Amino acid sequence: MFDQPENGSYQHEERLPFGATVHLPAPVDITLDTEPLKELAD
Repeated sequence: MFDQPENGSYQHEERLPFGATVHLPAPVDITLDTEPLKELAD
């Protein structure tokens, strides 16, 4: 997950495993369950 864009690049990167629940802050403001995405990964 990348966030805090500044001067054309992201200032923060966070790596999470498949299956993790991720909160995407405003303006999206949703919680994403990545467990179902495992089926789409090679």
